[in-house]
Amino acid sequence: MAFHRASQAFIDLKAYRSNFQTVRSLLPQTVDILAVVKADAYGHGAVPCARAAIEAGAHCLGVAIVNEGIELREHGLSSPILVMGSFLPDDAEDMVRHDLEITLHTLAQADAVENAARKQNKLARVHIKIDSGMGRLGIECGLAQSLFQRVIDSKCLKLSGLFTHLATAEWEDKDYARYQLGQFETLIQSFREQYPQLPPVHCANSAATVNHSRSWFDMVRPGLIFYGAFSAPNLLPMVRELTRKDDPIRPVMTWKCKILQIKSTPKDACLSYGITYKTPRDSRIAVIGVGYADGLHRLLSNKMEVLIHGRRVRQVGRVCMDMTLIDVTDLPEVGVGDEAVIFGRQGDAAISVEETAGHCQSVAYELLCAVGQRVPRVYNA
Repeated sequence: MAFHRASQAFIDLKAYRSNFQTVRSLLPQTVDILAVVKADAYGHGAVPCARAAIEAGAHCLGVAIVNEGIELREHGLSSPILVMGSFLPDDAEDMVRHDLEITLHTLAQADAVENAARKQNKLARVHIKIDSGMGRLGIECGLAQSLFQRVIDSKCLKLSGLFTHLATAEWEDKDYARYQLGQFETLIQSFREQYPQLPPVHCANSAATVNHSRSWFDMVRPGLIFYGAFSAPNLLPMVRELTRKDDPIRPVMTWKCKILQIKSTPKDACLSYGITYKTPRDSRIAVIGVGYADGLHRLLSNKMEVLIHGRRVRQVGRVCMDMTLIDVTDLPEVGVGDEAVIFGRQGDAAISVEETAGHCQSVAYELLCAVGQRVPRVYNA
C-alpha cells in the first residue's frame, strides 16, 4: 500500500548493524549476545531488526510477550527466541509449539510448561529468572532452589539459562548494582556446585553492558543501545572512551514529517487548544502533519524543537491529535511540503531522542516505542 502520510520514520539498518558491532567489540568473544527486539524492536520494526541482529552475529533474540515471539517465527526466524516476560498457563502450549524459550519464575509455570511439552512430545527450553533486588518478575533468591531442582528433575524441561535484571544499571553510583550482582552470584555458585554444567548465565542490559563488566557472565542482553540511544547521559562518553571513537553509536530512527500549511499571524495571535501560546511578534506559523495519535507526546507542547532546513525551530501551542504547530518566522524560505525532523539528523544538525524525551520528563525508550503504527517505517538495508 502506498504511504499517504505526512509523517514517516526512517530506519537505518546499517546503523543498527554498526551499533551491534560496536557493542561486540566491547566484549570477549566468549560472551554471546541476545538482541532484544521486544515492543516491535522499540518501535523500529521487530522482523527487520531481528534479521539485522542475526546477520550481525546475535546468538539469540529476546521478546517480552508470547505473540512477539510467534510473530518472529511466522516470518521465518529460526534462531533461539527467549520470551523474557511472564505468561499465563494457557499460553504454554503455543510457546512450546513455536519452539520459544520460556522464562519461569514460579513452580506453577514449570508445571504448565511441562504439561504442554508432554502433550506435544517435545522438550521445552526454559530460563529461570531470579529477582535479585528489582522487585518485579522473578523468583526470590531464597526460593530459587526449589524451582531450579524442579526443572533439573523434569524429563520434559531443559534448563537453557539463568538470569536476573539490574534496577540501577546506568547509575554512576554502583552500590545497589553490586548488591544485586552479589546476591545473584552467590545463588549461581550454589547451583554450579550441584550442577557443574550450568547453562548460560545472563544479566546485562544495554546500560550494564557498558557500565558493569562484572555483569557480562556468559551472555548480554542489549536493546536500546542497538537502536542508537542511551538511558542515561553518562553512558555515551563511556562508550567513546572504550572504543576511542567520537561517534561509536548512531541513531537508527529518524522521524520526519511534512509541512502542510503556513500562515502569517499577527502579534498576540492565539494558537491551538487552550491558547497556551500567543505569538510575541508578527510570525509565520507552520502546521506539520504529526500529533499525539502518532506518538508525539502532548507533554512536549511549547517545549520541544524540530529541525527545518538544518536549523532548530520551536514547537508552539498544544500538540494536537494529528497536527502540531512550529514557528518558522526566521526561515522565510520554508514552504509547504518541506521536511521537518522530530528527532534524528538533518544535514549537519541533529536532535536526539534523549533530548526530546527530556522535555517531557521521559526516556528514550518511551518515545521510540510510542511512535505509532500510523507512522510508516521506511527501511534502508
